[in-house]
Amino acid sequence: MELLQLLLPSVLILITAGIPGFFLSARLFKKSSLGFPERLGIGIAIGIVVLPALAWLESLFGIPFSQALYFLNLVVLTVVGLLLCRQAGISLSLSKLNFRRELQWFILIGILLFAVYMRMQAASETTAGAELFEYDPFYYTQLTRFIVQDGGVPASDDLAWQPYASTHRNPALAYYLGAQWNYLVNGNAKPDADVLWAVQSLYPPIMALLMVFFAFLLIKEYYGGAIGLIGAAMLATAPIIVSKTTFGVNELAPWSLFGLLFFYTSYTLLISKKEFPLAVLSGLALSALILGSKSGILAVVPLTAYMCLQGLLDYRQGKLDRQFLNSNLVVLAFAFISGLLLDSAYLFVPLKLQLMGMESLALMGSAAVIVLLWLLQNRIKRGAWAGKAEMAVLFPIWLVERLRLLSLDANGDRHLLVLLAFGMLLIFVTPLWSIGYDSVSWVFTQASLLNPLDKAIGENVPPSAEILSQSVGSIIGFLAGFVKGLLFGNSGILSSVPGLFVFSAATALALGYAWKRDKRHLAFLILALALPLMMGLDQTKYVIYFACAAVLGTAVLIGEAAPAISAYFSGSLGKTISSALPAALGLLILLSVAQPAISAAVRSADSSYYVNADGKLLFDCSKIQTETSLSYELFCLRIPPPWIASMSWIRENTSSEEKVAAFWDWGHWINYFGERKTIARNDNVIREMSMESAYLLAIASQNDTAARMRSYGANYLLLSSDLLTKWPSVDYLACSYANRTSANETPGKSECEAAYRPEVVFLPFDPTSADACSGVSVGGAVPLKAKSSISGREYCVVGKRLNDAGSVGYVAYVQQGGTLVEFASIVATGESTRLNGRNYANYMVVYVEGTQNWEYRTTGFYDSVYYRGFFLGHLDGFVQAYPYYAEYAEKGGLNMVRIYELKKTV
Repeated sequence: MELLQLLLPSVLILITAGIPGFFLSARLFKKSSLGFPERLGIGIAIGIVVLPALAWLESLFGIPFSQALYFLNLVVLTVVGLLLCRQAGISLSLSKLNFRRELQWFILIGILLFAVYMRMQAASETTAGAELFEYDPFYYTQLTRFIVQDGGVPASDDLAWQPYASTHRNPALAYYLGAQWNYLVNGNAKPDADVLWAVQSLYPPIMALLMVFFAFLLIKEYYGGAIGLIGAAMLATAPIIVSKTTFGVNELAPWSLFGLLFFYTSYTLLISKKEFPLAVLSGLALSALILGSKSGILAVVPLTAYMCLQGLLDYRQGKLDRQFLNSNLVVLAFAFISGLLLDSAYLFVPLKLQLMGMESLALMGSAAVIVLLWLLQNRIKRGAWAGKAEMAVLFPIWLVERLRLLSLDANGDRHLLVLLAFGMLLIFVTPLWSIGYDSVSWVFTQASLLNPLDKAIGENVPPSAEILSQSVGSIIGFLAGFVKGLLFGNSGILSSVPGLFVFSAATALALGYAWKRDKRHLAFLILALALPLMMGLDQTKYVIYFACAAVLGTAVLIGEAAPAISAYFSGSLGKTISSALPAALGLLILLSVAQPAISAAVRSADSSYYVNADGKLLFDCSKIQTETSLSYELFCLRIPPPWIASMSWIRENTSSEEKVAAFWDWGHWINYFGERKTIARNDNVIREMSMESAYLLAIASQNDTAARMRSYGANYLLLSSDLLTKWPSVDYLACSYANRTSANETPGKSECEAAYRPEVVFLPFDPTSADACSGVSVGGAVPLKAKSSISGREYCVVGKRLNDAGSVGYVAYVQQGGTLVEFASIVATGESTRLNGRNYANYMVVYVEGTQNWEYRTTGFYDSVYYRGFFLGHLDGFVQAYPYYAEYAEKGGLNMVRIYELKKTV
């Protein structure tokens, strides 16, 4: 679908979610101080959450999702909302909306439109192709396909990991969204892969729209509209957040960011306004986060920590009130029930209570703490027991008083110490200790990356200062990278104990400042932002959460600057400075954050970046110079067309039950585009099989690979030129599978990996006259000196036309008797190396069997299934089935993808 064709579906999506959601919002906030724009935005969020949640709940009772069910749910929710509004006598007139006074909302609408516009650029047709180059989004879009085709997500599937069954029960609210939107766009017709992908891909930009709205609402409540707009604009344009919420990135992250901002805002407003409807909204937001993502811990931890700390402070001051208790119990109840339902869906056991997670323990523990504190406070004030129920709940206090073990009097601290001592005893003598210990140990075990597969995935390493800078703009990113390098280094878990201590101390100081100023909302925000900041500094895959927290934290710091400045200046000058300086600072930081997005927007509107191809205007990716830029990600990070062609061949030329063996990175594409099964895929459920997929290509013999494929029922083997770039990971995983290295060793350092590594030639990026091979030339061209990864070898390298079509490649020569003799062609690996302060491009030396140079190969790489199949065009026991059928295919990596078929056994 083209970009303009997606405009109408986007509007329909917002209208169909907004109408029932707005009616429910209007009724919920009848007596609230929230204005019309707030209620409208919250209403859209409610509709976005409630409609798919209702369909998901229906699926738990065996009701399949369909077009009829979607429209029935839509009509029922709309009618219920209307009836509730009518019963409450609510007028939906816009007459009270003052457009001049609400100028900030119109500016916000501009920011929201820009945010969506930027993210929709990934839907543009380009010279690089149409489909976004991603892996996991196609795995998640498979959930939408299940819902549309089968009415729900199956308990398990056999698309990979044969003979094991693989669960597909990820949190599915975002994919029920895609299924219902499919019925709006495509009717009841069965959608093809491209249409389904396009419709589901509208979900990330819409999540970004709501995320930015709630960021504005959050910051505006305490620091005014100007700072709120700056914070919202930073979140809308932060490069890593744009990348992870752009069209096509159909992962859980967009829902996670929306859910977190939805909850942070709702709960912060609850703390400030103390209105009970906001407790219901906070509970709904937390439920949405838990049911729709895997990031519930990022809300549960700060929520439970804040409730316990604030409850304790209020108790010691004798100010713990019923409103605090009731509101928080409502939020906790929403979260606990949501976790219970999710456990039921995952475990396929209706309403089975699970107490094995940190979230469940934290929710129940915090509920117990605030209830006990409230009962204890009232007991102390009364000076007498209210009844047997209270005696039972406060049994330790009753026992101490009864046995006169300690004089408690009206001393609240002594009462608290008794409860604390009893609680610690209860934890140690019951399974609670082992459950909590196992949960915490699991988290730190995961963070320490003890599995080879984790070490081979680049996202699992700590982010560099450059990555942090690129993620949130130069100013915030530079400061973050500086602090990270200065305090925590580049190791995991924030450089262990010292780093955690520094981080915890900084958080404690910030909390002390918040409570000193009696800023309850600020205390909650500090707790809410601490965990994603720590996670993002620790692992690259969490940088998106770091960026979100860093942007919000920056907006808070700008807002807090005003009172800090006014404390040092008096009179009108101080007032002017305290109001103007923070805003000016905020705009400066905003420009730093937004510069990549602004640059991309300028390119999207510049006609010189487009070419006319077959009557279509395509964005010309040859004009983008930096492949790490946001512009490249939005416009040109596309799956190469040869990949799509190979997937089409699989879909059209193999049986529906066929299995394709490949390196696990390609599993999602084979499932989604090829619509066929595979041995391993990117979710890495069976880690041994993921590593085995590397072993079959790097170390296993041709006969062993064929035998293992037959044991899995796979008749096709897919090889790709892209695997050359990934070879260091393939090599490491293969050696790990063969027990010739382990996760305790640094990847790339084992003897096994060296034994299966190709010979590499290093060419300087910026050659000088000193790099020339003196006294020799090839066709008038002076070759460059190039060292080899094999000690003692050095080549003279020059470009040479390789065939009649004019293709030019690099060829390595050796000097013999003062003349140059052609030795081998070399192929770019896509990798680079820094040696002696200079950057070099890596080129693999190609050896061809049957030539005089074949005997000079030095590693097992040249006898691997991958090299023989992809570069030499032949595998014993196989025939090349794609791009054409041949016992012996052409040599050299001229095709991006080759697919081999097993020969039939007699």
